[in-house]
Amino acid sequence: MLSDIGILKMGELYNLYVRGKAKEKDPEVGILLIENQTPEELYDAVENIIAINSELGKKRETFYKFLKRTDKD
Repeated sequence: MLSDIGILKMGELYNLYVRGKAKEKDPEVGILLIENQTPEELYDAVENIIAINSELGKKRETFYKFLKRTDKD
């Protein structure tokens, strides 16, 4: 799951990217999920993403595939 979440620091705030894929035949750049977050807001957002994936994701499903699947629902 770690490779599916990207964080970019912009000044003192952070942007959160998800659904990136780096280590396969068809890499993809992540999409911007939220921007201009404080560190505390960023931690909360990542914890929420992990909790949702834990609750709704299929067994052994990668986070990338989980997000692609839920985009269609």
